[in-house]
Amino acid sequence: MENKLRNELDIPVEVHSYTHMNIPSGYLRISITDICNMNCSYCHNEGQGDIKSKYMNIEHLRYIVTNALRYGLIKVRLTGGEPLLHPDCYNMLRLLKKELAIPTVGFNTNGILLDKLIPIVTDRLIDDLVIGVDYADGKISKDSKNGLSSELILEHILTLKKLGQKVSIACVYDGDYSRLEKLAFWCIENEIILKILEICDNSIHSKISDEFISMTKKLLDRFSMKLGLIVNLAEYYGLINDKPKIYFFQSHCRLRECKICAKIHLRVTTDGFIKSCILNDIRYPLLYNSFDDSMLKIISNLGNPPQVTNTFNSSSC
Repeated sequence: MENKLRNELDIPVEVHSYTHMNIPSGYLRISITDICNMNCSYCHNEGQGDIKSKYMNIEHLRYIVTNALRYGLIKVRLTGGEPLLHPDCYNMLRLLKKELAIPTVGFNTNGILLDKLIPIVTDRLIDDLVIGVDYADGKISKDSKNGLSSELILEHILTLKKLGQKVSIACVYDGDYSRLEKLAFWCIENEIILKILEICDNSIHSKISDEFISMTKKLLDRFSMKLGLIVNLAEYYGLINDKPKIYFFQSHCRLRECKICAKIHLRVTTDGFIKSCILNDIRYPLLYNSFDDSMLKIISNLGNPPQVTNTFNSSSC
């Protein structure tokens, strides 16, 4: 089984250069604040580095999203920091879902501020809610020095589910299988999708780590799951009764699978810059009449490793 799983997880996936001038998968991740009420050890803050703004202006969000619709935008995910700390978070989500009618609105949060989440959920402003949780029974729900207990956050998740919200858990895997199995058991028992994320850093690997493959095999065996593959993104999931229950997201960055990353999404920083890679500082401004030039420049850099930058002259298009 180990060799079979190793072979399946190491199947090379054919990739192609990004040749058309659209946002990959029509998907923007937009950070509306860099402020957070937790301090997770692995946080990369959406690759923002040192930014100039603590909050994105709602009119800047409107400008960015309205213009991005011309580039095939169909999905927007608001992130942070902790986006619920933005004083205009509710209105931003309402802008996306009700006014601009974005087909899929995603939202990432640590789930602490339930009182702010409930009116958002009640008004059906989020299609895809992801809450970060690392432990099923931790004094703090994530690998952070501060926050609420896992018990409280998991109660929040069940409350939101009862309100009819589609919600899943994102867990960063640190090599501790026993605590991961407990969280997986809770998710399967409560019919919550679990997304297991490998830590993303600057290290370079030639193949998926043995530890990540071993963890995947153990969970597949433990819960009698079949292995599925998202072919175009080289990502895997476990099925029970033909329904995906656990997603296994190995780091494409560690493997320098830049051509695959080029198919997933683009990131927008709180101060209105667009990035194609969290591991480099290449970013272009979207505000102040620079949207089209910057969008074409960033798209021309899709699929490049972090150390490579393409020059692009938009006047030649």
